[in-house]
Amino acid sequence: MPGFTQTVPQETRVAEPSAAQLAALSGEYTNPHEPDTPISFYVQDGKLIVESERNVPTELKPISATEFSWPHAKFTLHFILDAEGRGDSVNFSDTPSDSYRRTGPPVHHLFHDYQRSEVMIPMRDGVKLHAVILKPADIAAPLPFLIQRTPYGADGVNRASFFSSRPELARDGYIYVSQDIRGRYKSEGEFVMSHPSPTIATLKPSTKAPTLTTLSPGCSRTSPATTAAPALSAPAIPASWP
Repeated sequence: MPGFTQTVPQETRVAEPSAAQLAALSGEYTNPHEPDTPISFYVQDGKLIVESERNVPTELKPISATEFSWPHAKFTLHFILDAEGRGDSVNFSDTPSDSYRRTGPPVHHLFHDYQRSEVMIPMRDGVKLHAVILKPADIAAPLPFLIQRTPYGADGVNRASFFSSRPELARDGYIYVSQDIRGRYKSEGEFVMSHPSPTIATLKPSTKAPTLTTLSPGCSRTSPATTAAPALSAPAIPASWP
């Protein structure tokens, strides 16, 4: 339009850190107030990767040579360099007072290749319950199960969330089944507080090989069904807890 200068917004471009700059940040960093939860950074395929016991390897996005964003998170990470230009500490923007100090070389944890699938499992009365199944594709041997029924929605369950919430069981290769209880989220039927049969019925389509152990944890909403399952002629459920 006459009298107005139109400008095209310019895309902000971030200068990619060099391989040497990324390598200088590699290492294990530990919060002295929480020494049992260190995090590790290392370079893979020219990218800075972060992982910990509970966090699957994740690529960080550079903002500058010493500042990075964590995908799907609202915080950023800022590295402080020592006199030689190597990473000395790292701070999270949401908790700036907690400084993680470099304590050694990066540690690589075992993360199984969990594949995610969704199924609708028919119950004895024909109602189908929605379940998310995580199964490690890199293990061919018979595996134990962990079955958890929830009124809070199973859609968010994935490899990352399983390692985050239950790292020991995920690292041991447990097959994880998270199921929406009757009448909640993607499951059919009417919500019933105590309904013991789904745990047993869920085993049938999920079990295609002999299992070593099946654990059936529950929550306050599902505890009556959870504690009843082992008593209902279910030899594949040797343990459960509400």
